[in-house]
Amino acid sequence: MKRTVGSSRRTRYKNRLIQLLDMVDRPLSHHEIIDYTVQWKHGISTVVLSNILSKDEAFEIFGKVKSAKTVGSSDCWDVNTYILSPIGVELAASLPTATPCKGCNQTIIFTNEKRPCSACYIKKKEEERNNA
Repeated sequence: MKRTVGSSRRTRYKNRLIQLLDMVDRPLSHHEIIDYTVQWKHGISTVVLSNILSKDEAFEIFGKVKSAKTVGSSDCWDVNTYILSPIGVELAASLPTATPCKGCNQTIIFTNEKRPCSACYIKKKEEERNNA
């Protein structure tokens, strides 16, 4: 079985992360990126995200922010914030632009298609089942 170039899961994650960082005008922390990836169909594990962000040349560490498990907690640790490197900016220009979801306007869709996000789609299907 032959696979096409760039069809691996890691490549798809990398492309989505490039689109995300290109769309946002500020550096994102690791936790903020995880919050966005929860909206994906299968999400992304923290370990895989850390490997992509730290080893890929499309991403740069911008700085560090303090993070805590809960608000007001005394247990704090440093979390990296990431931006696109010049290589990542070039890659972002070649990828399709991200568009917001028509239903909720907050969830990010990573294709040019104007379809609802998975959360809105599930909500719509549940309403259809309840009305049937």
